[in-house]
Amino acid sequence: MPIAPFRADHVGSLLRPAYLIEARNKHALGTIDAAALRAIEDRAISEVVQLQESAGLKAITDGEFRRAHWLVDFLTGFDGIAATKSDYTITFKGKGGETATTSSMMVVNGPVRHQQPIMADHFAYLKSVVKQTPKLCIPSPTYMHMRGGRKVVDRKA
Repeated sequence: MPIAPFRADHVGSLLRPAYLIEARNKHALGTIDAAALRAIEDRAISEVVQLQESAGLKAITDGEFRRAHWLVDFLTGFDGIAATKSDYTITFKGKGGETATTSSMMVVNGPVRHQQPIMADHFAYLKSVVKQTPKLCIPSPTYMHMRGGRKVVDRKA
C-alpha cells in the first residue's frame, strides 16, 4: 500500500526530525531503498533514546520512528486486518466545533491471526541502544471496534 507523504504532524510518540521525514518521503518515492531508510531511522532512534535518557526517563520509546501511523502499522501485522484508503469523519470535535478526517481506516476482512512477529525487529533495535527499560506502544484489541464499529468487520470473519 503506498503511503502518503510524511509531514511533521503525523501521529507519533515523539516529533520526527526533519531529516527522517525527508527520508521517509524519499523512500515512498523510491529514491532511497529500505536499507538506506533503516540506517536513517536507526540514527533518529539513537538520538531520541539519548534525549529521553538525558531527561531522566526510565522507560524509553523509539519515538515510533519506523511507523507510518502509530497503530495502523501494528494492527495490519495481523492476518485478517487490512488498511483501506477510505476517508471517514471522526466524531471528535475541536475547540471551534470542527471535525477531523483520516484515511487510516482499517477493516477486518478475515479471521484475525498472529502468524508472525509484529515489530519484533523494531523492539530488538531499541533494546540494543537503551540503558533503561525499552518500551513499544501498541493499540488495544478494542481499537478496531471503537474506530469503525460493526461496519468494519466482515460478517464472514
